[in-house]
Amino acid sequence: MTGTTAGWSRFVGSSRRGAASVARAWVARSTDDPKKWTTFWYDPDGKQRQKTFGTKTRADDHRKRKEQELDAGTYLDDRLGKQPVTAVWEQWTNQRKLEYSTKKQYRSIQKTTLEPFFKARSIVSLKVADVEQWLLWMEQDRKLSARTRRQRFSFFSGMMDWAVVNEIIGWNPCKKVKGAGSRAKEIREHKSTARRLTTRQVLAMLDAAPPRYRAMLWLMPRSFTCARRPEGGG
Repeated sequence: MTGTTAGWSRFVGSSRRGAASVARAWVARSTDDPKKWTTFWYDPDGKQRQKTFGTKTRADDHRKRKEQELDAGTYLDDRLGKQPVTAVWEQWTNQRKLEYSTKKQYRSIQKTTLEPFFKARSIVSLKVADVEQWLLWMEQDRKLSARTRRQRFSFFSGMMDWAVVNEIIGWNPCKKVKGAGSRAKEIREHKSTARRLTTRQVLAMLDAAPPRYRAMLWLMPRSFTCARRPEGGG
């Protein structure tokens, strides 16, 4: 009797004894290679699934994991998790109602910062360290500003949340990346590159501006100067 047939017999026999004792997962020797072991299980839709392992221990561990997922209502289809990161990104982009310009921006992000780094990596294989390395790569290799990195991380985390909701992955590793959504570094970078206009530049700007805007433009640099003036200054 083959592993599948034996499993089915146990499943039918259990069904006759009541729904509570239904065998949802079992392990049997592989019919293709007697040295290997195959885990069989029924997904929430009642479809039989299987996966083969090199040892009985690994096959049994997989059986236990599938039973736990079924009991907890957190069942994941292994095949969905094997999809490349970029494939899931495309699904996430296409199922949303977005303006053409936004979709164009997402395609650009995929082409410039997802495909070059993640390549063919499956989405289920991503760990916290992988996301952290991606952020570092965008900073050091792509020379992207803190604001751009923060924006792309936010989009990426949103995609991962969508993958969790749609049962493609079990959790979002972006949630444990510290500081990625903080504006502190962005503000420091902005301050380091910002420069003040000289008096000559301010006067030239006032000369070039329409008369109705001159009072507002005149007050802006004066307000900034007053705010920066030390206490006790005249």
